Parts: sequence; structure tokens; C-alpha cells
Amino acid sequence: MKHGYKTFGRAVFLLAMSISVAAHAETLQEAVQSTLKNNPSLDVATSQYLAAQEERNMSASDYYPEVSVSTTIGRVYQDNATSRGLSVDRGAGYSGYGEGMVALRQNLFDGFETKNRVLAAQARMASYENNITDVEERLVFKAASSYLEVMRTREALDLLKEQRASMMSYHERIVTMVEEGAADETERQQAEDVVLVMNTLVNDYEGDLLKAESDFSEVTGHRPDGHFIRPVSLSAEIPQDIRETVETAVATHPALNAARKETDAAKYDVEAAQAGYLPDLTGELSYLKSDKRDLLGGEAADARAVVHMNWTFETGGRQKSSIERSKAQQRGAMAKVQELQRSLERTIYQAYADHDTIKKKHDLAAKRVEINETLLKSYNLQFESARVNLLQLMRAESQLYKARLDAADTDYQLLTSEYALMASIGSLKNRLLNDTQAQKDISQPEPAEGSEAGEEAQSSAQESAMKQDVGSSVQ
Repeated sequence: MKHGYKTFGRAVFLLAMSISVAAHAETLQEAVQSTLKNNPSLDVATSQYLAAQEERNMSASDYYPEVSVSTTIGRVYQDNATSRGLSVDRGAGYSGYGEGMVALRQNLFDGFETKNRVLAAQARMASYENNITDVEERLVFKAASSYLEVMRTREALDLLKEQRASMMSYHERIVTMVEEGAADETERQQAEDVVLVMNTLVNDYEGDLLKAESDFSEVTGHRPDGHFIRPVSLSAEIPQDIRETVETAVATHPALNAARKETDAAKYDVEAAQAGYLPDLTGELSYLKSDKRDLLGGEAADARAVVHMNWTFETGGRQKSSIERSKAQQRGAMAKVQELQRSLERTIYQAYADHDTIKKKHDLAAKRVEINETLLKSYNLQFESARVNLLQLMRAESQLYKARLDAADTDYQLLTSEYALMASIGSLKNRLLNDTQAQKDISQPEPAEGSEAGEEAQSSAQESAMKQDVGSSVQ
């Protein structure tokens, strides 16, 4: 009966632990969604787009007529005496005064300045819209790389602590052998040095973990307190033709498209500045009514339907300087496009080169683990036959741990290089947010249908899907 109670209690404990871990597990997609929802960099980019939108609305308002209403009320002194002779009835005097005017003015022609201002504002809107996409792409990669870095340092730290415990066990055994005269002091000092090296590595990785968690917190807006689930590999998604990939990226990358639209806006600014050399035509419909004493003119009404032409020439060179300034800004925008294109091409080629290098390094690290596992087995057999001492066995096991640590590091570096390559061509955000493949942690059992854990997992999946829908609607 006691054995049954213990088995039942152990099962309850394991179930509670699995539910707790599942409840706190955070996928990469969830981290990305949190980043796109909370990161202030995206708010800055969005505010620039909204400001450009209002600038477009302000420029477009010049297409519509302007209505003005003015009223003047008070008391005036006026002398209307003229040279028409002494028989004039009107003269000087004081009077109450009231005047009101309503006017409707419509811009008829301004040298196409309004048209070009509107086109420039629309181009900037498109530029900032592409900039939002570029900021999102960079934030997604930053979230992914920090997520993987936290996982890498956590796994490495667990492995190092396990190795340190093993090395300390070896050290204790060697100290005992030295005390019993079965080993000399040199072996004890060498064993102690191995333990000190392990303590240094653990200390370094603990610092690296704090830095990785800080980076994750900065980009996502929350601490990485929960369990992380290993993301899927994107190796199958990587295009194989580098030249074609570069050409496609140059044609479609949001950062380059933003720069191109800024160039268009600068061109329209030049044309808008050149409109100052042409006359302005304005149509006006107005009605004015005033009331004074008859001595000063009495009541008066003035209704007009006229066209005004205004042609202004700056004698100090203001118009010319404005045009030259706009042309210089246009040349700068065009140079920015070329600069970004070269930088993008270099980034993509480097991303491919880094991925190939790390992939080869990853394969070599896996082979090193196999070799050191075989070597440790041989050392164990030789230790049993007294052909190697305990210190040599300790170093062989430490070397195996080092190989495993390198393999784990390169494994995450390979994942990061895949994500970096996809981000360089502008495809990482869509790949992660549109990924419908369920990611499962192989270390966690799948909850049974109808169980509390299953209901919680289903609720979490529904919440994640809802967040994805909201993110899609915002974009």
C-alpha cells in the first residue's frame, strides 16, 4: 500500500511539474509577437509614418477653397472732405462703425506646387511604411538572436556545472590518494588547476547569461523567466542561388524601397521649389458690408467675383537657393540608395559565408565529441588496468565536456546564422509569423486530451493564434 501511495504521489508531482513548465514555456513566435507589440523602436517608426500622413493631408488641403469671415465693430473718426468744392455735404466726424465680410478663395494655378507637395508627401509616406517593415525585420532578428543566446548560455551553464561537479569529484579522489601516498603533490595541484579553470568558465558564462537576458528584456519588454522551447531550423528555407537571392533582395528589400521612395520625394521637392518662378492665380468670391453715419458715407455693400494674379521675384536669390538646396538633397537621397544597396549585398554575401563556415564548424564539433567519447572509453579501460592515472582520466573527461560545450555552442550558432541569413534578405519576419507548424519541446510529454494540461495547452494555442491575428491586422 505504501508503495502505491508513493507511486501515486510521484505521478502527481510529475504531472504538476509538467503543467507548471508548460504554463511558463515561451516560444520564439511569442517572443517575436511581444517584441512587435511593445518595442518603442516600432512606435518611433510608426509615428514618422503618421506625421507624413498628416503632412500629405496638409498639402492636399490647398486643392480646396478657403473660406474667411471677418467682422469689425467699433467707433471711428473720419474726414471725407475732398476738393470737390464747398458744397460737399460730407465732412469730418465721429461715428459708430460696423463692417463684415465673407470671402471664398480658390487656388487656380500655382505652378503645380501643390501637386508636387502632395506627391512628395505621399512618397515619404511610402518611405516610412517601408521603414516600418525594415524596423520590424530587424527587431524580429534581434528577438530571435537574443532568444537563442539565452538558450545557448543556459544549456552551456548547465553543462559546465555538471562538468565542475565531476571535476571536483576527481579532485577529491586525487587529494585522498595524495594523503594515502598513492599520488604525488604535483597531480593534486594539476587537478586543482582544472577545477579552478572550471570555476572561471562557470563565472564567465553566468555573466554571459545575465547579458543575454538583458538583451532579451530590452527587445521584448519582459524578462526571460520561463522555459524556452528550441526553435525549428530554417536550413530548408535558405535559397541556394546566392546571385538570384541578392538580385531579389535588392529589388524588394524594405530598407532599399524606403530609400528609393525618399529619392522620389526629393525629386518632387525640387519641382515644387521650381514652381516659385511661375505666377499664382487665385479666384475670389467676396461680399463686404459696412455701416457708418451718413456724414461719413453711410451704408456700403461690395460684392466681387475676381481673379488675382501674383508673380513674385526674389531679388536676394532666395528662390534659386531653395531650388539648389532641394537638388542637393535629391543627390544625397540617390547616393543613399547606392550606399544601402552595396551594404545590403555585402551583408547577404557575408551571411552566406558565415552560415557555411559555422555549418562546417558544427560538423567538426560533432566529430570531436565522437572522438573524445571513444577516447574516454579507452582511458577508462586503461585506468582499470592501471595504464593511466586518475589525473589523465580526469583530463580526458574534461576534454570530452569541452567538446560537448563547443558542439552545443556551434549548434546554436548555426541556428543563429540561419536566422541572420533570412533576416538579411528580408524574409525572417514572414517566416516566423506565418509559421503554422506546432513547435513542441521534446523533453515535455504531450498532455492528454481532456486533461487540465491539455486544456491549458489548447488555451495557450488559441491565445497565440489571437495575438498573431492582431499582429497581422496591425500590419
